[in-house]
Amino acid sequence: STQQQNEIRSYVVDVESRRILDISNNLKTPGSTTVLCVQSDVILATFSSLTTPGQLFVSKLSSLERDCNIEWVRVSTPSEVPSSVANAKVEYMALKQDTGARVSTFTAIYFGPDEGKVYPLVVWPHGGPHSAFSNSYSLEAALFNMIGFA
Repeated sequence: STQQQNEIRSYVVDVESRRILDISNNLKTPGSTTVLCVQSDVILATFSSLTTPGQLFVSKLSSLERDCNIEWVRVSTPSEVPSSVANAKVEYMALKQDTGARVSTFTAIYFGPDEGKVYPLVVWPHGGPHSAFSNSYSLEAALFNMIGFA
């Protein structure tokens, strides 16, 4: 599992065929997939987003060999969160600066109310490439959302 722009994504590397297959569990909703354990051909992973706490999923690698797709089965349910968190807007933003700097493009994630009002904004800068912020559940982000910050 590794950070890829705004999400943590998980991959299978087939050394013989030299293929890298994305097995992330975010076909239905954006979020982050982290592999926790692999035993024989069974994979245990967690999936979460800024609006949904982590939940456990399992899958078999043998299903990947048949059709190049992986089918995740949820084995836990996420904890309930306040409606302000569950219904918050999550938006991936591709940004560009025209200052002549070596790095001119970057991404950001907006997480906050979707009501068109003005809210105080919390900004979490990071010093990438060694750190990053992803669309995965964060108690701190949920707390700031619940007390009225974007």
